[in-house]
Amino acid sequence: RAAVARVVAVLIHAADQYYVSASVGARRLPLRAAAAVLAARNVYRDIGKKVLRQGAHAWDRRTVIPASRKFLLAVAGAGAGCVQSMTRRSKPLGDRGSLWERSQMARRGIMKP
Repeated sequence: RAAVARVVAVLIHAADQYYVSASVGARRLPLRAAAAVLAARNVYRDIGKKVLRQGAHAWDRRTVIPASRKFLLAVAGAGAGCVQSMTRRSKPLGDRGSLWERSQMARRGIMKP
């Protein structure tokens, strides 16, 4: 279990880069999609933080977020999505660094763009 917890911790920390990237990428999405993506980002990020705190005991029982907290996280994410969507064209997206992109796979011939 300790080894699994260490691997999961690495994955959760790696996911943070994608959560930040979602904030930037949401500018290119329609309003409702941006709100949904950022609401989900907040909820899943919070679950990941809770799993990190629980460590190897995270699998003793299902890790859940209370409905009231989930609601607040979803509303905050939806609000951020609305703001991001409305500022869609005002700023360039910038470099995503080493994060996976569909276009990278297309250039390698692994998938279509």
